[in-house]
Amino acid sequence: MDVLKQIGLQFRKFFNTYSELHLCPGARIKSIQKLYYKNVVVFLKLKASTLLETLVATIIIILIFMISGLVINNLMKNATDNRHDTITTEMERLGYFALHGKISLPYKQHHQTWEININAENEAGLITISATREGTKQELQKQIYVQD
Repeated sequence: MDVLKQIGLQFRKFFNTYSELHLCPGARIKSIQKLYYKNVVVFLKLKASTLLETLVATIIIILIFMISGLVINNLMKNATDNRHDTITTEMERLGYFALHGKISLPYKQHHQTWEININAENEAGLITISATREGTKQELQKQIYVQD
């Protein structure tokens, strides 16, 4: 019985509870957590929460997951919306064609959600490439100086 008291004291310290420990090999008791210690089943009575506490905790957990999901969604949307890799590559390609006379100026092209305009100012020797996004009116601009 001395070993059983030691086991009981260890579990009481560990779980910080003052309920009774029942040592029953293989018995099933409602709302009691089953613990194993040296091939002996130890049943520990736990304090039950009320239904209201459980519902409030569940709602708080759901709200935390919902808010974190919305934050991650917003971060990913902003990361993809602010990427200008494809449009800057297309602007550089069209600038190369305009510089070497492969396309006639002024030039207008639609690329994905962007409207690309190329204009030439012959006096200054300048080619202006501008791209405007249709939905947000965001604008990117690039200038190429033509050397004779």
